[in-house]
Amino acid sequence: MLATSPRQFYLIPPPQSPVVGDRAATLVHLAVHDHRVKRRVGDLLALRQEMRVVEGLLGQRSEAEVRIVLLAEVNRTIPPAATSPRVVALGDGHDDSALVCAWLTGASGYARVHAHGEELAGIIRRVAAGESPLLEAISRRPQAATLLLSRIMNGANGQGLAKFESSPLTERQSQILSAVARGEKGTVIAGRLNLGKQTVKNHIQEILAKTGARTRAQAAAVAISKGWLAAPD
Repeated sequence: MLATSPRQFYLIPPPQSPVVGDRAATLVHLAVHDHRVKRRVGDLLALRQEMRVVEGLLGQRSEAEVRIVLLAEVNRTIPPAATSPRVVALGDGHDDSALVCAWLTGASGYARVHAHGEELAGIIRRVAAGESPLLEAISRRPQAATLLLSRIMNGANGQGLAKFESSPLTERQSQILSAVARGEKGTVIAGRLNLGKQTVKNHIQEILAKTGARTRAQAAAVAISKGWLAAPD
């Protein structure tokens, strides 16, 4: 009997898209660094036979059709893949600035990090087919379209994104901060949004943390200056 080495290494070829029915499954490169988001998205897509998810070096070496990135991580270096897959960006909000920022990073699709499986899968399918649901979403929102046009005319590019960040605020937090910017008190905000007073306080604490502000007024000013919030009329 021939002795074998206790450690053997093999070169694994890049994964190819498996065949599902009469067509090949969509190969998706999950290029997300945040472990919680990566695990959630991976689990959602793993349930779908029409998609195959690859990560890390396998994802970079694969013939992936779609790459998923986290909008908050766009400034992190992502090694080039074997091909140039179309991009779906994930973000916390769904406001105008988030959509425009995603488009400026080169994304063709955008979804919230907590989107349900069918919504995310639908966006991936459309992007893989060469469509741009993100641009369609922007075109249906006049303020977003105006903002995008302004950024393009001002020469927005990958180097300029540091000055134009996607809002880290949730929709509810944006509603509360908009009310704060209008001068509304916590009790009034709670009543109008049908929220508990403590819930509003909790949201404001998160807003302060995300904006790095010490006061509510300062948080509103920061958000407006960064394009996360529209200035009050």
